[in-house]
Amino acid sequence: MLHIEDNEDKYIYKTYGRLPYIRAKQNRYCDKYDIGDELGRGTQGITYHAVERATGDNYAAKIMYGRHELRPFMLNELEIMNGLNHKNLIQLHDAYDLDKNVTLIIELAAGGELVKDNLLKRNYYTERDIAYYIRQALWGLDYMHDHGFGHMGLTIKDLLISVVGSKNLKLSDFGLSRKINRHALTTLDFGMPEYVSPEVVNKEGVGFSHDMWAVGIITYVLLSGRNPFRGSDDYETLSKIREGRWEFSDSIWSHISADGRDFISRLLSYRADDRMDVKTALKHPWFFMLDSLPTGTEYQITTDNLRSYQDQFDDWSENAACKQYFRRRRLSGCYTHPSRMVYPPGHSYTPEPTPELLPEPKKYSTKRENTMSKYLHPDYELGLIQSESHYQYGPDTYLLQLRDVSFPVRLREYMKVAHRRSPSFALNDSVDWSLPVIRERRRFTDIMDEEIDDERVRSRINLYSSNDSFTIRRLRTELGPRLDEYTEAEALIESQREGCLPFFREKPQTLAIVEYQPAHIHCFAVGDPKPCIQWFKNDMVLIESNRIKILTDEDGRSILRFDPALHTDIGIYKAVARNSLGQTVSRCRLVVATLPDAPDSPEVSAVSGKEILLRWKQPRNDGHSTVLCYSLQKKEFSSDIWTTIADNIDHEFYFVHDLQPNTKYQFRLASRNRIGWSEMSIPLTAETAAIDSPKIQISKAMEHLQKLTESGQEITAEEERVHTDYHCECEPPNWITDNSVNEKYSFISEIHRGEFSTIVKGIQKSTNAIIVAKIFDLNTETEPLILEEFENFRTLRHERIAALFAAYKPVNVPLAIFIMEKLQGADVLTYFSSRHQYTEQMVATVITQLLDAVQYLHWRSYCHLNIQPDNIVMASVRSVQIKLIDFGSSKRVSKLGAKVAARCMLDFQSPEMVNEEPIFPQSDIWSVGVLTYLLLSGKSPFRGTDDYDTKQNISFARYRFENLYKEVTPEGTRFIMFLFKRHPTKRPYSEDCLEHRWLMSSDYMIKKRERAVFLGNRLKEFADMYKDIKESHATSTQTITQSLNGGPSTTQLLRSNSIQEELYATF
Repeated sequence: MLHIEDNEDKYIYKTYGRLPYIRAKQNRYCDKYDIGDELGRGTQGITYHAVERATGDNYAAKIMYGRHELRPFMLNELEIMNGLNHKNLIQLHDAYDLDKNVTLIIELAAGGELVKDNLLKRNYYTERDIAYYIRQALWGLDYMHDHGFGHMGLTIKDLLISVVGSKNLKLSDFGLSRKINRHALTTLDFGMPEYVSPEVVNKEGVGFSHDMWAVGIITYVLLSGRNPFRGSDDYETLSKIREGRWEFSDSIWSHISADGRDFISRLLSYRADDRMDVKTALKHPWFFMLDSLPTGTEYQITTDNLRSYQDQFDDWSENAACKQYFRRRRLSGCYTHPSRMVYPPGHSYTPEPTPELLPEPKKYSTKRENTMSKYLHPDYELGLIQSESHYQYGPDTYLLQLRDVSFPVRLREYMKVAHRRSPSFALNDSVDWSLPVIRERRRFTDIMDEEIDDERVRSRINLYSSNDSFTIRRLRTELGPRLDEYTEAEALIESQREGCLPFFREKPQTLAIVEYQPAHIHCFAVGDPKPCIQWFKNDMVLIESNRIKILTDEDGRSILRFDPALHTDIGIYKAVARNSLGQTVSRCRLVVATLPDAPDSPEVSAVSGKEILLRWKQPRNDGHSTVLCYSLQKKEFSSDIWTTIADNIDHEFYFVHDLQPNTKYQFRLASRNRIGWSEMSIPLTAETAAIDSPKIQISKAMEHLQKLTESGQEITAEEERVHTDYHCECEPPNWITDNSVNEKYSFISEIHRGEFSTIVKGIQKSTNAIIVAKIFDLNTETEPLILEEFENFRTLRHERIAALFAAYKPVNVPLAIFIMEKLQGADVLTYFSSRHQYTEQMVATVITQLLDAVQYLHWRSYCHLNIQPDNIVMASVRSVQIKLIDFGSSKRVSKLGAKVAARCMLDFQSPEMVNEEPIFPQSDIWSVGVLTYLLLSGKSPFRGTDDYDTKQNISFARYRFENLYKEVTPEGTRFIMFLFKRHPTKRPYSEDCLEHRWLMSSDYMIKKRERAVFLGNRLKEFADMYKDIKESHATSTQTITQSLNGGPSTTQLLRSNSIQEELYATF
C-alpha cells in the first residue's frame, strides 16, 4: 500500500528524518489537545489518549505531577527523547512545562503492551515469535547505544506494539535513561528490582551492559513465563541478583533451542564485561532462524506460565504506580523498610486532601480591643493588629521614614511576583494579602534572600573594626543616601594600598574537546604581587598527572593541557588567582565536540536566466564548535551526479551563475566545524528563468565575499585563542596625519550612523581582511569629544572590547577615522529582535560577556557611562559573541565617586546620573540591569509617559515585574533585583554579578535557561522605537562621505545589507 503525505513535517516525522529540537511550551496542553481515556500509569506519571484538535491525529499524553525538586527527573525524559529518532523507539511530538506538571505528547502505540495486549490474547506462541520481538528491541537499543544513551529501566511493560494487529515493536518509557560516559560510569539506585543488573545491586558504575542484562531477563521471561531471580519480596529478589545464581531448571527449556539458551546465558553473565554488547547480540546465531521460512514444527509455548507471571508483575506495578504525583523511591529502601519492598504496600505518595476547617474557638477580646470602633481605620502603629511579619522587635525592625511614599505598594507587588516565581516563597501560605503588611523599612535583599555572601561582608567589616562586627547590617547600609562608613573606608584603603588585587585579563573559555586529541584551556591573571593560579574541576583541586599538565608560558599565562583529552575530562573548571591581597575566580566548561547538524534546505532569494541567489540558515546545532564554512552542491534535476560548486563558503548565501535558462536544478548543503562535515541537507529544487530576464543585483559587501570564496580562500580551524597584545596599554597608538588611509583601506558599506560619526565596513587592501571604520565629522564642536574618546580608547585592550588598530586625522580633510577590528555590525538589540525566538541562555551569555568588559574597564579605573544596546555589537552571528564599543562618554572614576555629566540615553541612566549626584563604578551595573530587563521583557523598565515620569521612576527605582516574560526563571528575576538598588554603593560590583546563580555555568542552570524561550516580536516593537530615536539624533552631514578622497561617493556608500543578510541566517 502506498501512502502519499502532503505535509512535509509529518513526512519527516513518519519517516524518522531529522526533527527539530522540541522545547517545552509554557502554556496548557489542553488548549491544543483533547484528553481521553487513561492508557496506563507508572511510578512517574499517567498516560492518556490524546487527540490534536487541529489535525485530529492521535497521540499519547504522559502527564507528570511533582514537587519542584523532582522537576529535573521529569525534564530528563524530555531531554532524552529529543535525542531519539528511530522506528523501534517511541517518538516525542510535543511538550509542556507548567508550574504543577510536565506533559509529554508522544507517539501512540495503539497495539498496546506486547505481553498483556498481544501474547496473552493467544493460547500459545513460538520461540521464533520471541526472537522476532527481541531483535526489534535490540535494534532500538542499538540506536540508543550508538548515540550514547542507555535505557536503564527496561521491563516487559516497556515493549509496545505500534498498531493493532502489527508485529512492529517499539521501546518506551525513558524516565530512567541517561547519557552514558564509558570512562566515568555512575551508580543507579532506581528501577524494577527483578530487572536490575548485579552492578546496580552492588553499587557499581552502570553502563550499556545494564540494558543487555534486562534484555536477557525479558527473553527468559517470555520463553519460560517466570523470572529466575524473583523472590517473595524485593529484598529477596535483590539478594538473589547479588548472588547471581540461576539455571534453566523448568521443563520448558528442553524445548528451547541451544542457540536460544546460549543467547540468554551470554546476556545474564554476572560480570558486565562478559556480557554481549548490542551489536554482538544482533549477530547471535539465535536470530538466524528468522532468515528462513517457518517449518510448521516449532514447539508451541503455552501462555499459562506467562499469564501467571503477568499477574504478579501487575500487582507490583499497581502498588508502585503513582496516584497522581511523581514517585521515585530508591531500590535500597527495601533494606530498611519493614515490608522489605521498594514501594511499601498501602503507602500513599499523593498528598492527602486538605481536611475540613474546624470551628474556631470562641475568642475572648480584651477590654482595650473592645474600645475600638470597627468602622475606624485601626492604628497599626500601636501594635493592636497582629502583623504578618515574623521579624522580632528590636534594632532589626527599627522603623525608618519612607523616602518614597509608594514604596510599600510596590513592595507588596514585588512580594506577589516572588510568591508566583519562587517555589520556596510560595510554600509560605501564612501571608494575608488583604492586610497592609509593610511598615518595616527593611532592605529588599533581606526580604527576598538575594544570596548575599555573608562571609565576604563579615571579612570586610573585620578589616575596620572587630568591635563592630555584630552591628545590624541594615542599620549600617540603609541609613541615609551618603556613603556608609565601611564602603568609604574600603575605597580609601584600596586607593592607598600598595599593590593590586588579582585580575583575569584572559578568562578560561568553554572548550569543545575531541576525544584522544590534545586540548588545552588557559587564563592570564595579573596582580601585584604576581598571583599564583590553581585549577579545579567540579570544585575539586586538579592534580597533575602524566596526561594532565599545568604549564606557564613566557608571558605568564597558566595553561591546563590535556594530552590527550578524554571523555572523563568533561565538567566545570575553575581557575583561582591568589596573591597576598586577595583572590579572584573564573569558570569555564569542557564539552564534547560533535559534528554539526545539516543546515536546512537553502532558499531561493532571486532568479534570472543564468543565475540563482541562494540563502540559508545556520544549523540549529553547531556541535559545540563554531561552523567554519559550507559546501554547496548542484545537479540538474534529471541527472544523478552531484557537482560541488564550492566547499569554502564562509557566509550564508551564494550567487550561483553560469546556469542554463529554463532548467531545473537541485541544490544541497553541508556545514563544517572543527570536527568535520555534517550530513547533506534535503535538496532544494529551483528553476532558472528565461534568457531575457534581468540579472540579479547584489550588494558590494556580498560581491566582495563571493569573490573571496571563488578565489579559493582556504578555511582553517581556529583552535587557538588569539593572544591579545597588551603593549598598547603602555605604548598606545598616536594620530596618523598623512593621507594614506585611502591607500590602505577601501570602504564598501555603511553599517550605522551615530550622532557625530558614521560606522562603515571596509577592507584592508594588502590582506583583504575586513575591518570596521568609525568616521567622525571633525569641526570645532566635535573635536574635543573626538580627542577625549581617542584618549580613552587608545589604551584599552580586552577580548570583549573592540580593538583600535589605527587612528587617522588627514591633513586638510575635516575627518577623523578610527580603524577597528572586524565586527558583524548588528547591535545586540537588533540581533535579538530580528530572531523569531531566543532563549534566556542567550541573554545570560550576552550579560556575562558584557560584565567581563565592564570588569576590565573598572579595573582600569574607567566607567563606560553609556551602556545601551547600540554600543554592544555582535562580533559574530554564528555564536553569541559581543564587543563593547563607543568610549566617548567614558571617564576615570574611583570607588570614592566623581562628579560627571551624563550623556547616556535617559532610559539607561542610573539614579545618580538623573539627579546629578556623584558617579561610581556601580553606575554601569545599573545600565547592565536595564539591558537585562529589556531583553527579558521587551520593554524598558523605567519608561514613563514623559521624561519627567521616567526620571521619577528611575530616582525611586520603580519598575514592574509583570512586564517580564512569564517564562523567565526565578534566578533571572532575582538577578534584576540584585542590580536595581537606588544607591550605587548598595549595588554589586561586576565580579559579584558574575558569581550570581543566574549566570552559573552548571548543566542544571544551562538547561533551565535554555528551556525559557521568548518570542522576538515584543522586543521588535521596542527596537523600532529605539531605532527611530537614534536616527532622529544621527548626523545628517554629507561631509563624511564626500571627504573620503579616492573612496566611494555618497551614492556608492550605501547602507549595508550584509548585516540583514547575516541576521536572516539565524533562527
